[in-house]
Amino acid sequence: MREESGLGSIVLALHYAEIAARIRQPLLAGALASGIPVPDEIQFPAAVWEFRSPPLDGIRFVGGYFPGSDGIAPFNVENGKIVFVPENPFRLDVARGTFFGIEEGIFKSLCAMARFGDQLAAQVTLFPDIPFFFSGLSVLRDGSIIGPLEFFRPIGMNVY
Repeated sequence: MREESGLGSIVLALHYAEIAARIRQPLLAGALASGIPVPDEIQFPAAVWEFRSPPLDGIRFVGGYFPGSDGIAPFNVENGKIVFVPENPFRLDVARGTFFGIEEGIFKSLCAMARFGDQLAAQVTLFPDIPFFFSGLSVLRDGSIIGPLEFFRPIGMNVY
């Protein structure tokens, strides 16, 4: 229970509860915020995405995207592959979308915390420092990432 947790564990759980809420994981967010463990029957289905460029090439994130200002999905699935297709390729004022997510390994650790309590906070690892490579992308040590959708490709759904 939360009474047995240290202040650092509680702060970490509350921080990640906010991230979980942003990626549409209300059950995970609630468990992390309250410190009340969820039973094993509760699963956390999530969309998994892969980063498509060095230095994060191949690293997987759990999250989703905010559409561009036109609100249209910026990609299609053709022959099993994701193809980015802008609605109007001549317009430069409409962004394709913005991805927001959290590194998959850290997400798994958060799911474990939600099931077994704040005492697992010490097992949540920091994401390594990434050298600067593009000003439009933000990668934080907590594993959260936000940036242009073109850097990511959806892999599919996974249950944690």
